[in-house]
Amino acid sequence: ECRHVEDCRLWCSCPGRMKPLALFPGVHVRRLSGTTRASAQDFQHCLQIVRRQDNEHFLCGLFVPKEVRPLYYALRAFNVELASIKDSIRGNVGTGRLRMQWWRDSITNIYQGQPPPMPVAQALSVGVSKFKLTKRWFDRIIDARDQDLESAQPHELSALEEYAESTASSLMYLSLQLGGLSNLHADHAASHIGKAVGIATLLRATPHHSAHRAIYLPSSLLAKHRVSTEAVLRGQNSAALHEVVFELASAANAHLLKARSLRTAFPEQALPFMLPAVVADRYLTQLQSCDFNVFDPQLQGRSNLPLQFRLLWHRWLNTY
Repeated sequence: ECRHVEDCRLWCSCPGRMKPLALFPGVHVRRLSGTTRASAQDFQHCLQIVRRQDNEHFLCGLFVPKEVRPLYYALRAFNVELASIKDSIRGNVGTGRLRMQWWRDSITNIYQGQPPPMPVAQALSVGVSKFKLTKRWFDRIIDARDQDLESAQPHELSALEEYAESTASSLMYLSLQLGGLSNLHADHAASHIGKAVGIATLLRATPHHSAHRAIYLPSSLLAKHRVSTEAVLRGQNSAALHEVVFELASAANAHLLKARSLRTAFPEQALPFMLPAVVADRYLTQLQSCDFNVFDPQLQGRSNLPLQFRLLWHRWLNTY
């Protein structure tokens, strides 16, 4: 019998007919919320945000322990909310900074026991109250997203990795805290997975960024391979650009390999929270099959069905 039979049943749910909190079987939201004002609707709102706008990590969340699954989606919804600010402001940095400051103030208010009446903030307040989530990680995510509003192209790969550490890795640390985990090796693995996820995400978004006159490929790598910034902004594919993408993909893969080398160094209960590594690995594999052509149409809009089975396979093997 499948050790993860509950997760197997979840694959069969028809998204269009899901009942409220259908993905939270056995979870009593009122008990989870304790003395906070968060409602079942707040958690459902978070779930729907992630399901629509970050479907790959929505799928990862299906394998998180059901007791904390609503809070996992709350964290991911928080990340979606911040990530969407830059696209929505259409270059109006001042407006973006105001929205970032709203979130900065909201996180402070959450830690003071006064969350604003907004579904994601209400849901986050439960995690903060119940699991004593570290405020520094929230602040670091907001600060990195705030600084990114002006679309400064990184000069070195290290700057790209620093951004990924501040955003994706910080989110990984918060997720691990939901599992009650405080383990140096688990944090080390999460750091590398976050960097791999961050680099893979920025590679995947290159066509979108170039269409909006933004670029995140390090300028030092472009210069090394004699690729002009304007060529990338125009979406021009070339063998030289493939070399740039290959170096970045190799760096992401190296982080995945390091994270996987730590597999036996931390408790098994951390494994479900490491599954974002599978998301990054899947994209890097697809990128390799396209000869590292980041503009290849095959990389856009692919079905997540193969990812579902890959996640299930890794969960069965207790790997990532």
